[in-house]
Amino acid sequence: MEKSFQFHGEARTDSALYPWILGSITRSLFYFGEAVTCRTNKGASAICAYYSLFHLGLFLMFGCPRHLNKKERKRINKGLRDGTADPNPEIRHSDLVAFLRRAVAEQGLPDRVLSAVERAKEVRETINYGPRVLSHSGGQITVENCTFKPDAVDAILTGIPGVYDKAVPWACRNGERDGEFDGAWIAIALSQADAFFIGPASLYGEWCSVETAQVAEQMRQSLAKAANQIAFGRVQ
Repeated sequence: MEKSFQFHGEARTDSALYPWILGSITRSLFYFGEAVTCRTNKGASAICAYYSLFHLGLFLMFGCPRHLNKKERKRINKGLRDGTADPNPEIRHSDLVAFLRRAVAEQGLPDRVLSAVERAKEVRETINYGPRVLSHSGGQITVENCTFKPDAVDAILTGIPGVYDKAVPWACRNGERDGEFDGAWIAIALSQADAFFIGPASLYGEWCSVETAQVAEQMRQSLAKAANQIAFGRVQ
């Protein structure tokens, strides 16, 4: 790939990140489906719910590159390797949160999106890294196991559809332009993501249950309808 594959993130016609706009929303939907399907297993559901929101956040970053700062653009271009690699690994969890905070403060991203990511991140870290040893003296060990209770997972999971409903319209109105259409790449990605969840040859077919794919696809259809209406003034 030529160096021209790199993006500057300053124009509304920059489509270099489209493959990862598509990749991020499909990952988000996949993890949402997994979180719903395994919701009786609170630990696994918490982890999947967080990664659903994390990849939704990447979808916003890649889909709205004008709002990236110089450091974020540099990281993404480094990860792209001139178009030969996925930039996702270059984005740290803290980078995503910083982007979302800035988008809320400066670009009108609904605070509900940021709050959901931060809450899910805290619960996921409790599951992944607990229990915590708080002190060890005089032969006594003080341990904190779970700051959060299992019902916190239910609250996060129940709230994710509403987070999608806030995030996608914002992305359409702040996303890249294709011709005269703002947010075109957001709407197109949501439309093309059906290949990941529909039919026996679907790209996630070997990695998830039928129920997971159905949950993901149902959410995709709803979001694609809303995005096409905003971007193109039509339902697709």
